[in-house]
Amino acid sequence: PDACLRHAGVIMAMPNSVAQKWHSDGDHIDEDIVLPPHALNVFVPLVKCDVSNGGTEFVPGTHADWTASSHSYVLDAAPG
Repeated sequence: PDACLRHAGVIMAMPNSVAQKWHSDGDHIDEDIVLPPHALNVFVPLVKCDVSNGGTEFVPGTHADWTASSHSYVLDAAPG
């Protein structure tokens, strides 16, 4: 098939939860070579998600290079 579901999951963070450690939502296929995209992560917040309640944070460039140094950006997203 052209596409298939490999994983479905839920991450729930309750009020006053401890912050998550920096992580990747998926492993790189190869640690030394940047390959074309092979997966798509879909993020659907169930509540407003922003800096005031610990919104999801992204660091541009780290999808291709774990050591990329860049500023992080916090997602501002409405539910649904």
